[in-house]
Amino acid sequence: MEKNSNIGLALIFGILVFFWWFNQPNQKEIEQRRRYFDSLEQVRQAQADSVENAVSQAAMASDTATLNGDSARMAALKQKFGLLSTSVSGSAKSTILENGLIRVELTNLGGQIDNAEIKEYKSYGDKPLRIYSDDEQKKFGFAFVHNNRSYMTSELYFEPSEISIDKDSTQQISYTLPMGDGRLVYKYSLAANSYEVGLQIEAYNLQDKLTTQTNNIVLEWSATIPAQEKGKKSEGMWSNLCYRYADGDVEQMDATGKDSETENMTLEWVAYKNQFFSAVFHAKDGFAGGTMESSAYDNRSENIKKLSSQLGVKFDFRTDSKAEFRFLFLPNYFYTLESYEGMQLTELLPLSWGIFRWINEYFIIPVFKYLETIFSNYGLIILILTLIIKALIFPLTFSSFKSQAKMRVLKPQIDAINEKIPADKPMERQQATMALYKKAGVNPMG
Repeated sequence: MEKNSNIGLALIFGILVFFWWFNQPNQKEIEQRRRYFDSLEQVRQAQADSVENAVSQAAMASDTATLNGDSARMAALKQKFGLLSTSVSGSAKSTILENGLIRVELTNLGGQIDNAEIKEYKSYGDKPLRIYSDDEQKKFGFAFVHNNRSYMTSELYFEPSEISIDKDSTQQISYTLPMGDGRLVYKYSLAANSYEVGLQIEAYNLQDKLTTQTNNIVLEWSATIPAQEKGKKSEGMWSNLCYRYADGDVEQMDATGKDSETENMTLEWVAYKNQFFSAVFHAKDGFAGGTMESSAYDNRSENIKKLSSQLGVKFDFRTDSKAEFRFLFLPNYFYTLESYEGMQLTELLPLSWGIFRWINEYFIIPVFKYLETIFSNYGLIILILTLIIKALIFPLTFSSFKSQAKMRVLKPQIDAINEKIPADKPMERQQATMALYKKAGVNPMG
């Protein structure tokens, strides 16, 4: 049985080998098959090359169309916007100037200050204390005419420079609005440990490119002031717009509702005042008058005031010109405000009027500051200050207290006089009472 199985397997193997040899292609068939597959590969490669060429040609056509389209678009923009064709559109980019006291955010959109943060304080909820609200109401710039069209610098895209730092650690950055071979430049600077941001506006070779009414500019400064405290209603009562005349007087606008003022006199500065913090805009050569507006938000809003100013500045574009300003973003702390000599910023504080303001400014505040150097508990400081004031006015009130005590002692005798002398004899009753006062040495007036 085993022998027959082996013979069967051998026959099957032999048959398989025979069929493999019999079906094997000859050399001619192998060559034909090779040429067939080579032809398929050539067709496939040709198709791939055709697709690639088509894509390449389409891309070249698209690029050509894009270039032609961009060229046409740029030509149309230049015809419409003139030398400002590259500045009417873009993307807003922020740059930070920062020292130990404040953090200032600038943007190339308008080359303006977007916001300022006072770093040593926090608003309610332990949030960063930002002077402006983060809305679209902020605006700083001026209007002008170019190529028979009106523009606002706050709506144009400036070209920012890199931040430079001088040997005094003052940070500087410039924002340039190019106009052919001319340019408008905003230069900002922030010194170390300062609340002050310097601004210099410069114009070069713009005499035939830019015009303004009366060859001056009207700077528009608008902002929304957010609530910083939990007690928003009280905070709003002490938040308003203030400005100072060049002769020294300080005016404060209504803090409770809507108010508007137009001034033709020279102004030195304008301040947007919160209860505890302020933003002050100061002009080195003064503002040629202006219009200031203030309005209050209702209690449902996170903001408390919307403030705006339109301030005249002498600036002649017929020649290369320059104007210097400064922004102050600072707390309404008496000695911080007083450190800016000659500006009368302490008038931003509600220290009463007349002799009471004098007492607060030259006695109460200095004593309070001195007690701060000794005690850290403000409750204790207020108690001690109250006792000091009581002790100082005690001689003035002692005689009054003494007279009141004598009056209480004499009351039974006065009642006896009133019972003895009827009410229909007022003169006689008055004379008897005054005789009693004189005998006892009492002054009824205190």
